[in-house]
Amino acid sequence: MLPLPIRKQIGDQLVRAMLAVKTDPARSREDNARTVLKALMPYLKKPAAHSLSQIHVSALFKLREAVRHYGRNSIHIRKEMYDAKGSPFQLATDEWSNFTKLRYFGLAVHADQDKTRSGYWTLTKRGGAFLRGEERVAKQVYTHLGHPIAHSEETVHILEYRQQLPAFETYYDFAPRPSSVAETQKLFA
Repeated sequence: MLPLPIRKQIGDQLVRAMLAVKTDPARSREDNARTVLKALMPYLKKPAAHSLSQIHVSALFKLREAVRHYGRNSIHIRKEMYDAKGSPFQLATDEWSNFTKLRYFGLAVHADQDKTRSGYWTLTKRGGAFLRGEERVAKQVYTHLGHPIAHSEETVHILEYRQQLPAFETYYDFAPRPSSVAETQKLFA
């Protein structure tokens, strides 16, 4: 459940949108009601809840690595990270497609606030402090129409994710290593 001030803010947005709609006295009341309802549809969407996951934290680690590699805090996440084949900071598809959620937590932001579609992102001071373990962030953030409006009281520390970051796994982590050719043949028989 959203806090009362946030619900009031959303209600105020609904009223402003409804009052901004021009109705035509020549049209029927039903047509005017449909016009008002159509204008209000974006505001009637429920706020979305987003949780900070290990995919987001992994992408944040890679952004920090890219900042260190390029020596600047303005990184194009598609050209310099997602398409950077073989680099230690190459973003996986899931990391790249969920990268924008880092903005909701204040960990990374668009490098140019006027040109948010440029693809350039910046690691924030809060993001750096979170990675160093100096700051805790909200575990869950609520957004409405793509903008953060509230956050949970529960916070998380980087150590909760650092232990969960994926590590390289070998085949032998899952199956006993055969000691001879005969045992190998038994595995595939």
